[in-house]
Amino acid sequence: MYVSMNWIKEHIKLSDEISIDEIVDKLTKASVEVDGVQIIGDWWDTTLIQVGLVKDIKPHPNADRLRLADIQLSSSDIQRVVCGAPNLAVGQKIIFAKTGSKVFSPKDNEYMKLEQATIRGVESNGMVLSESELGISDNHEGILVLDNESEIGVSAKDLLSDVILDVHIWPNRPDLMNIIGIAREIDSIFNNESTLKLPEMNYEIKEDKKIIFPQIKVDDYAQCSRYMGLLIKDVTIGESPTWLKDKLRSVGMRPIYNVVDITNYVMMELGQPLHAFDFDKLNGSIQVRNAKDNEVLTTLDGELRELNSEDLVIADDSAVIALAGVMGGANSDINNDTNSVFLEAANFNPNSIRRTSQKYDLRSEASARFERNLPPYLAEIAIKRAAKLIEDICGGHACHAFVDINDKLDLNPQLIEMDINIVRRICGIDVSVDEVVEKLKLLGFKLQSHNKDILQIEIPLWRTDVHIIDDLIEEFIRIYGYDTVPSVPLSGAIPMHDKQNVVTLRDNLKDLFVNKGFYEVINYSLTKKEKIIDVLGEEAVTVTVPIELKNTLSSERSVLRTTMRHSILETIDYNLKNGQENIWIFEAGRTYAYKNKNQQGIYEKSPLAEDEYIVGGVCAKDTDRFGFSTDMPINFFEVKGILESIFLKMKLIDRYIEADIFGFTQEAAEIQINNESIGLLGMIDSATLKKFDIAEEVILFEINLTTLQSLIQESNHFVPFSKFPAVINDIALVVDQNISHEQVLEELTDSLLIVNAQLFDIYTGDQIDSNKKSLAFKLTFQSHDKTLTNDEVKVEQDKIVDRVSKKFDATIRQ
Repeated sequence: MYVSMNWIKEHIKLSDEISIDEIVDKLTKASVEVDGVQIIGDWWDTTLIQVGLVKDIKPHPNADRLRLADIQLSSSDIQRVVCGAPNLAVGQKIIFAKTGSKVFSPKDNEYMKLEQATIRGVESNGMVLSESELGISDNHEGILVLDNESEIGVSAKDLLSDVILDVHIWPNRPDLMNIIGIAREIDSIFNNESTLKLPEMNYEIKEDKKIIFPQIKVDDYAQCSRYMGLLIKDVTIGESPTWLKDKLRSVGMRPIYNVVDITNYVMMELGQPLHAFDFDKLNGSIQVRNAKDNEVLTTLDGELRELNSEDLVIADDSAVIALAGVMGGANSDINNDTNSVFLEAANFNPNSIRRTSQKYDLRSEASARFERNLPPYLAEIAIKRAAKLIEDICGGHACHAFVDINDKLDLNPQLIEMDINIVRRICGIDVSVDEVVEKLKLLGFKLQSHNKDILQIEIPLWRTDVHIIDDLIEEFIRIYGYDTVPSVPLSGAIPMHDKQNVVTLRDNLKDLFVNKGFYEVINYSLTKKEKIIDVLGEEAVTVTVPIELKNTLSSERSVLRTTMRHSILETIDYNLKNGQENIWIFEAGRTYAYKNKNQQGIYEKSPLAEDEYIVGGVCAKDTDRFGFSTDMPINFFEVKGILESIFLKMKLIDRYIEADIFGFTQEAAEIQINNESIGLLGMIDSATLKKFDIAEEVILFEINLTTLQSLIQESNHFVPFSKFPAVINDIALVVDQNISHEQVLEELTDSLLIVNAQLFDIYTGDQIDSNKKSLAFKLTFQSHDKTLTNDEVKVEQDKIVDRVSKKFDATIRQ
């Protein structure tokens, strides 16, 4: 939200010694973050850019679209300029820049110095300025016209300069989404006593019994807790006064015409959105209800919108006339012929407004405020303030008292008991009752009663976020100053860390992957169902239904992820498109599903089945022995070797079983530890890569930490080395092509004398049958009791070969 310091200073008193930097610093520390500061008019020359009066206008002798204007800056200083502005008129007060001054050129988007010029044969001494040439706004369609009260010769800097703060308002502080709210904050920070001045709200009622006020109906008070209406007649629609337009521009709003500008002004001033209907366009009663399916409304932005029963609307007896709290309808808008205005001020359910706003992608200043749960009391003061301004500016007058429809609304302030000893303990400072009450009073809180150390504090109606004593303590200390709290070392015993084994495992694995040259990435836990289908297939979203968000901010982030494979592929695609060629990445995170008898997740207290994973991807070129990249991509076995070395570090023995996995080529394997599956490794197939716009080869691995954690031994036991020498023999076995080396290896190691067996060669070719393959193993024989003889090794090896031959129909390759 943009905040004009000129507007703020109309409501509070601030010492001239307080700098804008000090305001920004203390405001950010106490309540709202100031994201930026814009200083308007800091470059204006006080002697060269002044208020002038258009004394006379004559046609240009050599150009139909140009005119000659005489600008009076004082009784003795009249300047003639050539001007092409269509809205220039005699008697106007304008901003004039003399020759030699600096102005902003919207055409070149830079500052330029005015030189004396001859335009179509006529000398021109200066320029009548538009808003854009002053740097106030982007409007350069005509010159800036001031109020008639502006004094000739006054510096533009004295009249129009301002400081605009760009502040970030937290969702729980709707009371700060207005000028009065920010003014109250600044006042409480810098002044010891409140100087806050509230705007005038008293208006005159000229009763007119001839006008029948429409009946107002609210179908559901849970959706609309308060609806107020006021009928104002004899309104003259026209341009707003300069001061009002300046105020709106200073907070980033575009002036339209007086009635609409007034409703926007009050919203920015007090925080309550209003809406003005053309009363003569209304038909019968005013109804606050849910839309009927297939009802339509053309909103003020010109879009035809088809509504349904979830949408809260304002309607008359014949049609919908507004999307409640979001945007009005074109069928009841104010125009130049409007004479009577029906003014609406209401309080709507924030969830309903948020849902409708997101559904139709209609983000407005009004919806942004209603979504933050505005207090119902605001409606009354806002409608009174708007009525006063319409009376003063538009000549209209209320023809009856306002109508207030609510379900016996309780507007009594809430009381909270506050123990001063708790305040001292939590804040860590010895404060008095008077100090606490004084600071709270600046924010609008009142001391209702005081009994020794117990205070009864009355909560102002605009503070919908204060409910308990802790909220009150926070209000006190932020105004008192966080930086005044002394730093005190911790005392007492520090609680022991609640160790979570799966978190420890995850952190250890992350370190191991980083040591191997991988980079960690972090992606959103939210995705869309189509991305899950891309990597897991259609069946996956029916077996494990993704959890959908009720109020998603984006269609790209509509469900919780059940896998992380897609995000790794998206990250690889992003890096490839940004010129990266050597991509080694992994992500440690969680997947989510509904809990059921087969899926409980690792966190008992979580309402969802959450599982921890590490998923990684490699898209890189291999290197030669000198470390230079080659044209060959990293292959399956190199990544498999990295995983093996990581598991070896963890003292785990991993196996890789050939598997058919959706989205992978035939070069894919299931990773097993202790005969239990803990993940997968493989090459992504071309069809899946195409869905992610990837043209390079990608190897992806996935490790389920939830399962892996259950397989890790809490303690490792040392087995002494044998002091006797080992005997190493090589053996080559010919087996069928469908027999994996893992199956053979399992049989080979089923011996007390073999301490290690390692595959070192696979051969297929002319020397053996085409349906066969040769597997060559290195076998290490060793005993803990004695030195093995060659005969003992041969006997044991013959037993092993015999067993393998019978089980796999294997033969020794000679």
